[in-house]
Amino acid sequence: MDLLSLFSRNTMNWEVLMAKIVVYSKVGCSLCVEALDEVERVRREIPFDLEEVDVEDDPALLQKYGHLIPVVELDGRVIFEYFVDAVQLRTYLKEVNS
Repeated sequence: MDLLSLFSRNTMNWEVLMAKIVVYSKVGCSLCVEALDEVERVRREIPFDLEEVDVEDDPALLQKYGHLIPVVELDGRVIFEYFVDAVQLRTYLKEVNS
């Protein structure tokens, strides 16, 4: 990947485009806590944007993901349900960043 594909023009500044991980979870979900902990450990090694979304705040998300949480997306694509495999997450992130 060339340098231009890593940057986007934003007025007068250049921003590095980073992978984005979204973790769909809900309060009281022990699997969600474990998944977020695993994602954060990987994030210390490989930087990426992280967003946690509580599916109980959105009826559509609750219906879509309620029985699958935690659900982890990388750049809009579901990569994990129920658990996070740190080795596989690193592989996915390296593929996105290459």
